[in-house]
Order: sequence, then structure tokens, then C-alpha cells
Amino acid sequence: MKELLTYIIKSILGEEEVEVKEESLDSRTLILTIKVPETEYGKIIGKKGRIINAVRKIINLAANKEGKRAIVKLATENQSPKGLDLGPADTDPSPADNSIEI
Repeated sequence: MKELLTYIIKSILGEEEVEVKEESLDSRTLILTIKVPETEYGKIIGKKGRIINAVRKIINLAANKEGKRAIVKLATENQSPKGLDLGPADTDPSPADNSIEI
């Protein structure tokens, strides 16, 4: 599955740097994470997400042939593998002073 996804993404981007990680969620579910440079992110997603949705369908068809399920996620270089970048948390523990003096 990983090889197929790598081939598809490299075909879309040319010979850009592509990293695909494969994890097993359980015995029937694979999580495939695509990591590409931020400048190439739009090429993978496509207009209204059409390209990434087509890639997900192809990978799911290949997984179904093996009796498995595949989840394809995107992550840029600066994002976590889950595709979420939450940034630094607000660590100011002091509550706002809402008291009013009369």
C-alpha cells in the first residue's frame, strides 16, 4: 500500500521529496501519512479536494482487495503526523481581574 501511495504522489509532484509513513491501527486498518513540503501541499489537495479524494479512493480500493481499510492523511513538514498543528498553548494561569471598585 505504501509503495502504491508513494508512486501516485511522486507522479503528481514529479521528483519532489515525499515521505509516506505506514502505521497499523489494528489488524484490518492502515494509516498512511503523506508528508510533503508546504509549497506542494496544494498540488496534493487539488481544487476542492478532488485530487486527494481520488487518491484516497484508489488506496481504499487496493486495501479492500486485501480485506483491509486504509486511512490517508496529509501532514506538511511543520505539522504533526495527525495533520494538526495546534501551536503553543496559552500558559498564563492568572485569571482576568473582573472586579469593579465603587
